[in-house]
Amino acid sequence: MCHQVFQQRLKEIVGFLQLFEQVNILQSFSSEQRGFIAQTALYYGLFWQPYLEVLGERPTKENVMRGVQMIRLLLEPYQCVS
Repeated sequence: MCHQVFQQRLKEIVGFLQLFEQVNILQSFSSEQRGFIAQTALYYGLFWQPYLEVLGERPTKENVMRGVQMIRLLLEPYQCVS
């Protein structure tokens, strides 16, 4: 069951990346690059709260936004220049 949910979320993230490519928000990726970026974004999402707990931090809005910022930084080098 967990494997199916993980694969579904990964598929959804790949879909978002493809959409962002189509509307020129992100540069085009190879299938391998897209998969790697999707996996990395999913890992951040899955493990951010446990990571905060290991650090002794609470999942406040500010701490959750730090995780969002990390995913943004992951995608930043691939943004299309307007």
